[in-house]
Amino acid sequence: MTATRTGGDRRLFRDGREFVGFGSARVAPPRRASLDGFLTVGGLRFVHDDARARTRVLHRSLSGDMPLTNPAGVLHRAGAPMRLTVDELRALNARFETQTPEQILRFVKSTFGPRAALLSSMQRAGSVLAHMADAMDYALDVLFVDTGVLHDETLRTRDRLVASTRNLRVITLAPAHSFAEQTRADGVLYLTREGQERCCDLRKSAPLHTVRGRYDALISGLRRDEGGARAKVAIFALDAEMNALRVHPLANFTSAAIDRYVAKHDGVVLNPLHAMGFPTIGCHPCTTPVRADEPERAGRWRHLAGVEYCGINPTDRAGGAQDIDLDDRYAAALRTT
Repeated sequence: MTATRTGGDRRLFRDGREFVGFGSARVAPPRRASLDGFLTVGGLRFVHDDARARTRVLHRSLSGDMPLTNPAGVLHRAGAPMRLTVDELRALNARFETQTPEQILRFVKSTFGPRAALLSSMQRAGSVLAHMADAMDYALDVLFVDTGVLHDETLRTRDRLVASTRNLRVITLAPAHSFAEQTRADGVLYLTREGQERCCDLRKSAPLHTVRGRYDALISGLRRDEGGARAKVAIFALDAEMNALRVHPLANFTSAAIDRYVAKHDGVVLNPLHAMGFPTIGCHPCTTPVRADEPERAGRWRHLAGVEYCGINPTDRAGGAQDIDLDDRYAAALRTT
């Protein structure tokens, strides 16, 4: 794919086809892409709903040759911005508190369609959600951040997910610099608490931020029974940094419930590290096995007392967004009474 600008229009060329006027891809600097998901025609702004995943799974890195648009996409006239507040989510959360993860995913599918994405680090909970979405024929993007220091088992799990699903498109996001380049510039950051926060920001959060604006809802596998900051995770929450609704369909799922789901469904793609004593999995320098008598996240940043999270999930950070701005076409679905 190449991108050129002619007469103020963005033109994308892929497989000999020309897409004129799409503002949904900005390729700058080279090898980095950002998506905002909008098309402007004759001064009118439209939301581009891409139906590409209905054909076959596409797996490309945003730093490589990834198809960014699809001529078969559906266009909706973009409405006025709607300010959605955390107070307004209370009724929505109450409505779905007793719903199953599949019911929550169906709501996301009917409300957001391809303007939603699943965040997965190729751990158990994300794999269960991917299986649920694929089983309901949800043409969903799966966002995977390759930090450059992941276990080989995790990368192979991603590749197995790509090969085994019919409706999901796995998109690999990568940091701006290799780990070696980062270390030459800043040293080994993860040895101190302050350095760990910066390292996780550079290698996990920053790559995710490159797709800010492309999605209005981000699905993840956080569960209340993980404890800590996640003990009170809401099914629906706000993400100010991504200006998106966060959706946690497994909020009420326990670890045992995940085990039962996996046992019942042969097609769930599991990271083999789970069977090697890793209940949670991150970058290999900062992830260790966990004993049966330890908390689930004891193996994360074991060398740094008190560190439990990387910060990519707003629920894990102090404070929290009070509002975000979404297209008002979602008002009827989200502002329930």
